Amino acid sequence: MSTEALAPILLVLGALIAIAALSPQRSDLARTAFVAVALAATARYLWWRWTDTIPADWTASGQGIYIVACFALELAVLLDGALGMVVLSRSRDRRAEADANEACARAASINDLPSVDVLIPTYNEERDVLERTIVAAAALDYPKFAVWVLDDGHRPWVADLAAQHGAHYLTRPDNQHAKAGNINAALAQTGGDVVLVLDADFAVRRHMLWRTVGFFRDPTIACVQTPQYFFNKDPVQTNLGLFDRWADDQRLFFDVIMPARDAWGAAFCCGTGFLMRRSALLAIGGIPTGSLCEDMLTSIELTRRGLKTIYLKEELCIGLAPESVKAFFVQRQRWSRGNIQMLFLRNGVFGPGLTLFYRLLFLPSYWAVQLPARLAFVAIPLIYLLTGLAPIVADNPDALIGHLMPSIVGGIGLIWWVARDCYFPILSDAASMFMAIRVAPAALASLVKPFGVPFNVTPKGDAARGDRGDRVVVRTCQVLLLLTLGAIAYNAFAEWRIVEDRATLPFATFWALVNAVILGLAAAIGGDRRCLRRHERFAFGTPGRLGTAASEAPVACVIDDASLGGARVRLDGLPLVVAAGDAVTLDLPGAGALRARIVRRSQDALGLVFYDLGSQERGNLIRLLYTEPRQVTLAGPPKSRTLVGAIVRRLFGPDREAA
Repeated sequence: MSTEALAPILLVLGALIAIAALSPQRSDLARTAFVAVALAATARYLWWRWTDTIPADWTASGQGIYIVACFALELAVLLDGALGMVVLSRSRDRRAEADANEACARAASINDLPSVDVLIPTYNEERDVLERTIVAAAALDYPKFAVWVLDDGHRPWVADLAAQHGAHYLTRPDNQHAKAGNINAALAQTGGDVVLVLDADFAVRRHMLWRTVGFFRDPTIACVQTPQYFFNKDPVQTNLGLFDRWADDQRLFFDVIMPARDAWGAAFCCGTGFLMRRSALLAIGGIPTGSLCEDMLTSIELTRRGLKTIYLKEELCIGLAPESVKAFFVQRQRWSRGNIQMLFLRNGVFGPGLTLFYRLLFLPSYWAVQLPARLAFVAIPLIYLLTGLAPIVADNPDALIGHLMPSIVGGIGLIWWVARDCYFPILSDAASMFMAIRVAPAALASLVKPFGVPFNVTPKGDAARGDRGDRVVVRTCQVLLLLTLGAIAYNAFAEWRIVEDRATLPFATFWALVNAVILGLAAAIGGDRRCLRRHERFAFGTPGRLGTAASEAPVACVIDDASLGGARVRLDGLPLVVAAGDAVTLDLPGAGALRARIVRRSQDALGLVFYDLGSQERGNLIRLLYTEPRQVTLAGPPKSRTLVGAIVRRLFGPDREAA
């Protein structure tokens, strides 16, 4: 590599390292400087592509048309990426505001506090899923609230469950407009000043209302959105065996992108864990029903009326991430269609009353540009190696490297700097590739036919756990992987080589090798490992008491973790004569004495399964587990020291998961 190619790479890299070192807290000023460097590198690359790599007579041949098509795709991706960089140049943390608002709310008289209706729309969720949400909502620490279960499934047992836990039950004669229609029907039968909407698989923290209702002292705030956190692992984490080594698929959005959008006044409602002023909802005619993403459309409608949606980044509710590959795709396809539908609605992105920058931030570019491009970026080097059809004219390879690499370093460096806990090159690309195979076709089809696809509820509980992977994803990745490796091998021999340009062949080969790694990881994600546990466990590390039929008095133990289904207790060397199958009683502080049976015994620990829990015991256990922050513990292979080590273990180690 010549000095001409190396100098700009080192210049950009050095500037970014200096900014990161001078501002470890990632202030807005440092973010802006970082973004400016990354944007300059991207602009330099695009100008070089436009002026030096496109033949003047490109319309005269198929090769020329292909080069321009590749440039057009690259231009769309990089312009969308540039917009994302601008958004990331700011971030807003409202926790100090929440502290002040909470202090004011707690000091106020009950009459001065807003009343809150907690709305739980439900359709086909099973009892275990729904009970957890109702019990947690009923346990909210706030003096003026009511819980309403909105049952579009018309199930008598749901009415009984709601009454059992002190919640109100509502249904309606039809299921028109799905979740949005369900909420709108409830608005006509309730009267709280504020509504808190929880999906049927989300459990709210006890202090959530104290942390949020104070924001509504500002009359311009119509919606307060909180992040979605999950107590189970999504398919990417589960199928790669990453467990606690990698963040869930939504962390980049909720921990990095949404605080940045909030700083620009472009946060939006995300469907669950949000509070909305009733008067604002009624002013726009209730939740809009034109899009499958009714939540985002609601925020757009509120913005038109000069009302704000704000974002408070705090863990105030936790829920179920998609429990299988099928559930993951049902959810993401619905999101992609809903986002694209807003392009075609009169009250959507191109409707009146919005600024140009706000419109740009609500374009469905991720679904319509970034995901299809992920597929194209796998196909382009493969096409080149198999046919010799080049995506670019680059007579000087050093010029290509010297312009492209600074742009890559700037873009990847920015995301890694602001999102180091939830972004990792290659792995994040593999997750995008896994999603693109199924979701990109649905998104592109929605551009042609945006309406007519019904609202599909994400499968949960037993409905999700029975699914076993996605053969289309796995087979597609496997075929593309074999073709990529075959094309690399074919061009490795001079007598067979299709690509004659030895200057660009190493670059294309490297690109293809990176794609091969991405495809291998994406295939592993699509395999869908079976989850043998019905309930996720939460870490405790608290003392308890364990009693048996043979012991005269309960003995002390340490409760390592617990779930709705069982617990792991450590005896700390205390003598206790028990064996697998024995019945015991576990005194779990906060939940009471729980009947259990021993299913495993090691030298100093017991694995317990609860049985015959009464309604009160089960309710106490739900409140203990889900209404206070706790760390989730997951069974699995021993932890690898690094993220890469965890992936290697998953790909080449035994395919098993502990119960």
